[in-house]
Amino acid sequence: MQTAAERSNWQMNIRARLDALIARPLPLFVALFVVFLLVYGASIFLIPKRYGLLIVGDGIYYYVYLRSAVLDGDLHFQNDYEIYQSFNTEDPIKKREMLERRTPIGMPANLFSVGPAVLWSPIFVAMHLIASVLGQAGDGYAFWYQAPVMFLSIAYGFVGILLMYRVVAGMFSKFAAFIAILGIWLATNVVYYMGISPSASHVLSLFASALFVYLWWRPHPSPRPHPDPLLKGEGVNPQPSPRPHPDPLPKGERVNPHPSPLLKGEGVNPRPSPLPKGEGVNPRPSPLPKGEGVNPRPSPLPKGEGVNPQPDPLLKGEGVNPQPSPRPHPDPLPKGERVNPHPSPLPKGEGVRGRTNMGWLVWGLSAGLLALVRWQDILIALLALFEWVGMTNDERNKSNGDVLSALTTGGLFVLGLLLAFIPQMVAWQILYGSPLTAPQGGGFFQFLRPEMLNVWFSTKRGLFSWTPIILLAVIGFVPLYRKNRMLGAATIVIFLAETYVNSIVNDWWGGEAFGARRFISLMPFFALGLAALIDALRERVSQTAMLVALGALIVWNNLFILQYNLWLHGIGHISAMPTVQEMTLDKFTAPLKALEKLRGR
Repeated sequence: MQTAAERSNWQMNIRARLDALIARPLPLFVALFVVFLLVYGASIFLIPKRYGLLIVGDGIYYYVYLRSAVLDGDLHFQNDYEIYQSFNTEDPIKKREMLERRTPIGMPANLFSVGPAVLWSPIFVAMHLIASVLGQAGDGYAFWYQAPVMFLSIAYGFVGILLMYRVVAGMFSKFAAFIAILGIWLATNVVYYMGISPSASHVLSLFASALFVYLWWRPHPSPRPHPDPLLKGEGVNPQPSPRPHPDPLPKGERVNPHPSPLLKGEGVNPRPSPLPKGEGVNPRPSPLPKGEGVNPRPSPLPKGEGVNPQPDPLLKGEGVNPQPSPRPHPDPLPKGERVNPHPSPLPKGEGVRGRTNMGWLVWGLSAGLLALVRWQDILIALLALFEWVGMTNDERNKSNGDVLSALTTGGLFVLGLLLAFIPQMVAWQILYGSPLTAPQGGGFFQFLRPEMLNVWFSTKRGLFSWTPIILLAVIGFVPLYRKNRMLGAATIVIFLAETYVNSIVNDWWGGEAFGARRFISLMPFFALGLAALIDALRERVSQTAMLVALGALIVWNNLFILQYNLWLHGIGHISAMPTVQEMTLDKFTAPLKALEKLRGR
């Protein structure tokens, strides 16, 4: 018996600690962030680097924007490429491609975006100034230039995780948010691009998209009567109503002869004047509480309250307006609350349409950052289009002033987007002779031959085949739509649009990559879908089962990462398509092969 009691106490303690962790997950998130920093820091010294550099692959094209602008004062990359390729003794094809490719106006080409360089610039400039003061300024390829940039990328990714959690926890239960964020963080390729390959743009695109979705969700005061979620005990009335809701009357006051709620068990008095004790009574008596008069149409109001359907609230002891209201407001209000004259049943914490003009401008700036980091992610700004269309089509926005205001907010959003995108347009003008271009050329896209099914299910980096938890997240788009139709519809459209764009490029599989890397920018939407699915299943699936499933998916993903680094991708070439056996059973041999490799050193 004592053993059973001890086991029960142990289980209760574990459950209590787990509940506390779910309620306050920030310490766990910070601990995981520190682990990412430590692991990547250790890898700098323990794992040999390609070309002896930290920034390799596509990352070098993002980095040379920064190096050339700060150290050379231009965007002519010839010397940047020559210095970089002086370290390359393994891949002559890559060397020739980098050194010989030219733009239409004869400049050394760069097919990648300038956004990562913009986000990295504060730490790079600071390190260059420090190195200059210490007399250690170099060519920009030393580790003291590159390592801080990589740590900053990891930090941006962590900020993105925190922003995602704020949004998800604001719309769903904390348990669902806890599971969803850990799943998106640790059971997808976010682990790989945050802890192993932060020189790519993907962890930065995660940050930019999380910021954009957070700015959608964060409540803004609105001068217009758009529906705001009501917090407990608070009321929101952004615009006064010409026909306000009735105020409760103090006990014992006279009431309007028209519909008014009655107390339980009270009768009716067609003539509303309460009579002093002992005076005559109305020829149609009713069993009334002592000293009270009531309205002949009962309504379930809290005890002691009455409602005057007329627009003039009554002060204690005053008379009432004898004129009946043709449209009395029948709904009782919780004590002390005000209501929006145009109510909307939004659950606590959901995003609101109302935001200030400055809010629309800032939101547009964040949309421009999306496109600046990865051009295709401008598709995520469709969320703003859905929001704006819903606002302008609202029944309340009928006057000319409202139409003008809607056009203003849309214009401010577009202005912010264009302002943030200026660095890319300047770079394209210098390199390609035009502020808008497609650096890869027209042949890079096959618009009429999309490979959408392969993008989702192929063993060659298919989104669902490599990252099963994302399939659950996409299924969760259905309950997400039921909870918030605007957000759910926008999420589905954005997901399909991104899938189409990723499927029409020549390398729809994403080149040498762990999983479908081009979808990392959609992780905030996947987190919302996963949380919606978790909350929808909580009545049928136990929390313990969900935690076990989360652990299994995290283990599966990290075994895959170990397997990928051991034998599924090569150095200097694109890895082959894995077999089904490699993607399933062979995962579990990865730890043994890693031990063999360590012993062989």
